[in-house]
Amino acid sequence: IAHGRNIVNVIIVDFRGLDTLGEIAVVMVTGLAILALIRIRHRPHTDEVEDLEMTVPTERPEIVR
Repeated sequence: IAHGRNIVNVIIVDFRGLDTLGEIAVVMVTGLAILALIRIRHRPHTDEVEDLEMTVPTERPEIVR
């Protein structure tokens, strides 16, 4: 990719560029994973919502003695 007279310097520059690109990709994937975990933590579970709806009495039960 890079053009130069010294092949060693050209290889080092190309390698460092690709290495930086890889590091950026790792940081972005890590950020997306953290964001996904935060969103999952704040989302109410559907099972808990259904359980709460079923336990709330709609009528007052009569007391039997």
